[in-house]
Amino acid sequence: MKEKDHNRLVEQEGVYYIGYLAAKLGFLFRQIKEHDKGIDAEIELTKSLNVQSPIIGLQVKSRSEFKVLSTGEISITVTEENLNYWKSYGRPVLLMAYKTNGEEVFWTRVDTSDSRTIKITINQRFNESCNEEIEQIIINYYSNIIRQIKTKDVSQVLNGFGTTVADVLDPIEKKLIQAEELLQSQNYNEAMEIYRSLAQIYERNHLLWYNWGIILLQTKGHQQFDIQRIISHLSREFPEKAETYTLLGGYYADKKMHSEAEQSFKQALKADPFSSIAWNNMGLFNYHNGLYKKAIEELQVAEAYDHNSEITKFNLALCYSAIYSYSDTLKYYNECIKVNPFFYDAYNNKALLLKILWRLDEALDYFQQAIQIDKFNPYAYLNCAYLLKDLGYNERSIQYYQHVLELKPGEENACFSLGLLYARVGNMDKSSYYFNNAINILKLNQSSNGSDLIRILDIGYDVGYAIIVEVQCDIVKIVSIDEMHKMALFNIIPDMRRFVKFAQYNAITFKIEPEECHKYY
Repeated sequence: MKEKDHNRLVEQEGVYYIGYLAAKLGFLFRQIKEHDKGIDAEIELTKSLNVQSPIIGLQVKSRSEFKVLSTGEISITVTEENLNYWKSYGRPVLLMAYKTNGEEVFWTRVDTSDSRTIKITINQRFNESCNEEIEQIIINYYSNIIRQIKTKDVSQVLNGFGTTVADVLDPIEKKLIQAEELLQSQNYNEAMEIYRSLAQIYERNHLLWYNWGIILLQTKGHQQFDIQRIISHLSREFPEKAETYTLLGGYYADKKMHSEAEQSFKQALKADPFSSIAWNNMGLFNYHNGLYKKAIEELQVAEAYDHNSEITKFNLALCYSAIYSYSDTLKYYNECIKVNPFFYDAYNNKALLLKILWRLDEALDYFQQAIQIDKFNPYAYLNCAYLLKDLGYNERSIQYYQHVLELKPGEENACFSLGLLYARVGNMDKSSYYFNNAINILKLNQSSNGSDLIRILDIGYDVGYAIIVEVQCDIVKIVSIDEMHKMALFNIIPDMRRFVKFAQYNAITFKIEPEECHKYY
């Protein structure tokens, strides 16, 4: 047999085998009858994509063996004529590499290539795993065509924004991506401003209005006029949308109107039974009402509809903490952090949980990670400082409490702890100063017999102190400070140090009240 005929038979085998695979994958296959400059066949998607023509051109290269580079790629050289033809074909074009012996087909897109050396990764096979990617290629192809339409052909006003539709759409898309990134890092006010500005332009986009309203509720800094205006707009323009009732339910819950909130969340589920957001809000509503097991069931439905929602995972962690199932709590905080590595509250809460489990070194590490994510949020500083104090790291603890006061001036818990710490290190003037700033906490501990003396037991893991202060006319004076190290937890419980080291690798749990493992210390 002539070598030329043999090569044509191999190419023919490749074309027909790809046609066979295309049918199995749900594509309509059409071979180009006449020998073409660079297209052997076309496949058409049977799934509706709402595009002009869901057809892709195919160029087939068949070999008994392909040389695989060290990078795990097949390298195929094509002509300049091929490249120009594919670019002008009017449809996306895929290059298919068919390996005869193993009956394997590798593919890549080539109508966007500028290099004559086409490289195809051997992991990119023509099988059921590629359907979604091929659909996206078609969608993006026609989306780019639309974006290249001259604005003068659409509106003389739009022409002022740029020469193509892309000039108009690209800044909007960038803003939306920026808003999503800001939400991920919990910069709510900046994200809210983006949604607010866009919502007032695009009044028919209900998600812009919904996101604006949700952030307003979450930040607690909203004006009544703003949130009521948003709810009114959504109720009037989008009475069929689940987001309308979800936002309304959140508004009622914020107002402690529990019955109305529950009815709104149920209406959201009626509007969209598959809404992860609606199920999540229903679960959170029941969590706040103490119905933890019911809340878990609803949040698990939310998770099933959106497995990558960090908010749902965070709420599930709260619920499992409330029923003392700390292994599940830890699992969901870990999943939450995996989905969103910038979720401040997940790090802070996980650290509190690790502290409860006596995994103290890990707790300190996660408080530190929370601080790195948001250096202007005082709560991880406060929690970390408290743990450092109980471990006897006085100077480090003082530094962290000072950070808390810079971020939240007058914070009484920080002032009270600084009073204890400065008493420990012998600086009685500073101790008195900070105790004076925590006078309300001290007065709560005054004895009922009217004595001016208050005894404070400051017992931690590795330290213990008894401090007596005198309060007269809102002036605090340090009377005495006695070390009580024998009362420290590491000393009063036999082998506590060894137990803590063991507990760091084993989820030993302790029964505590649910409020001890909530958002803030």
